[in-house]
Amino acid sequence: MKKGTIGLQGMSFKKAKIGYYEEEQINGNDFLVDFSAEIDMEKVGRTDDLSDTLNYAEAYEIIEKVMARPARMIEHVAAEIIKALREAYPYILTLKVTVRKLNPKFHPGAQPVEASFVTLEDTKKGKA
Repeated sequence: MKKGTIGLQGMSFKKAKIGYYEEEQINGNDFLVDFSAEIDMEKVGRTDDLSDTLNYAEAYEIIEKVMARPARMIEHVAAEIIKALREAYPYILTLKVTVRKLNPKFHPGAQPVEASFVTLEDTKKGKA
């Protein structure tokens, strides 16, 4: 087995209806999402064929669909992304997803914060 990592960084989703407060559900927030997946790359290393690897264009579409659904917690969104990617690519060995909410709002007068984030990592159980 020749393990390798494939992923996407900085996928941008504007005005996603993700947030705990009613205002966030109405107005949305801006998010960045990163994912990386460890897979066996031995076959694609020989064949040079897209069907022998994780197609990150398809992975983007999967993540885009999850980000389009309303949710309250970014932890839930990250878990849903992992679930959807695992369903599409059951051979992923380790999957890591980070969801960042840009410019989260706090009480009036609070200093600006660039982002809040959650990172989830999921490792395949049993034989790899």
